[in-house]
Amino acid sequence: DMGFGEMAENIPSIGRVALQKGNIAFAVGLLENAFHETCRIVVLKNEEIEAEEPGLLEEAKSLQPRIYFQKIDVLIIDQIGKNIAGTGFDTNVVGRFHTPYAYAEDSPEVTRMAILDLTEQSHGNANGVGIADFTTRRLYDKLIFEQTYPNSLTSTVPISVKIPMVLDNDRQVIQAGIKTCNRLDKHNVRLVRIKDTISLGEIEVSQSLAGEVGRSESMELVGSPYELDFDESGNLF
Repeated sequence: DMGFGEMAENIPSIGRVALQKGNIAFAVGLLENAFHETCRIVVLKNEEIEAEEPGLLEEAKSLQPRIYFQKIDVLIIDQIGKNIAGTGFDTNVVGRFHTPYAYAEDSPEVTRMAILDLTEQSHGNANGVGIADFTTRRLYDKLIFEQTYPNSLTSTVPISVKIPMVLDNDRQVIQAGIKTCNRLDKHNVRLVRIKDTISLGEIEVSQSLAGEVGRSESMELVGSPYELDFDESGNLF
């Protein structure tokens, strides 16, 4: 059998055959830090790959970018795209996946997630938008089904290309996320806004999260509180 549910068994077994039967003399492993900079290069001989690679995978996971909150009521992602990740965004960072077989131990629990835009480099491929709860008409108008659907058909995962609720502008999307996050006190919604999942050096958080930021060794507050700056069309950019 194939599919995500069998990958944990299939990848090592298929890889083992490739190493035994293929003309593979060595492998080069590149480990990146949270800023997508190469921080370590490892060269392994054929006979070392199977034993060493699992440890390198765990090291790579420890280096990946993350959002340092356990629970988020509303997560706003400014943009997704094929130039960011195969699924448009790094699912390990946000803790939402297109398959029930995937999980990330250090990812936040996100109640509502919204995606505002699609990068131009994606050329209309909006793979991953189906994992969100809300999106904008701006993104929907950029979506090209013929560019998007082959990803889903090849990976056998239709959920990643489903259409979430489409609203007219960024303001309505954020309002919908807050309204449906099931927090009674809307003034204390735990909201996080990121540009994308490869740009986490600076993020925006609601004032309700300021205390956690101040107590964290991994984050620091920069600047004073401010209101989101929507234009006349109700958009942030």
